[in-house]
Amino acid sequence: MTLIRKRLAKGTLTDTLSIIYTAPVTSGSYTLPTGLWICNKSNSDTTVTIKIAGTEIIFEHIIEANDSLAINLKEANVLIEAGETLEAKASVIDSITYYISGVEVV
Repeated sequence: MTLIRKRLAKGTLTDTLSIIYTAPVTSGSYTLPTGLWICNKSNSDTTVTIKIAGTEIIFEHIIEANDSLAINLKEANVLIEAGETLEAKASVIDSITYYISGVEVV
């Protein structure tokens, strides 16, 4: 198996739950997300929801105005199996930016 360290996704969240990353579909492959950064660039509090493989890992968490949240996922051993997705949304469109890094094992 080959380890590919990479940026998994980055962008701006909408107010609709959307797929922001899909793990490679190669049989036996998986992804280990290592870090998640969320930034509220608006002047008002905004909630964020993040799902991995259909399960909420963050549900309507409040990110205060002009604040950020960094989550180290290395120690959590979060696993996204082949073809599974990472989805996210914010309560206010265009207020939250995100960056997710990780390792794909293919």
